[in-house]
Amino acid sequence: MQEPDVSFTLSGDEALILFEWLAAFNQRSETQDPEHQVLYNLEAVLERNPVTTFLPNHAEWLEKARARFMAEFEPPDGSDPSE
Repeated sequence: MQEPDVSFTLSGDEALILFEWLAAFNQRSETQDPEHQVLYNLEAVLERNPVTTFLPNHAEWLEKARARFMAEFEPPDGSDPSE
């Protein structure tokens, strides 16, 4: 019996950030277990997305994506929610 596919949606910023993390992780990993293969497959899917295509100013895009993403979790008044 074939398992059903699972789909999910990421924003462009999330896709770029996750792709960068997966690429770095997979480059360091020498393990060939099923979990690592799944992560490699996910990296390959994200790599085909135009959002994650390497552009001349890729580092700048990534920095801005990270800033936008983290800004979503900052309180509007700028206070630290952990205090």
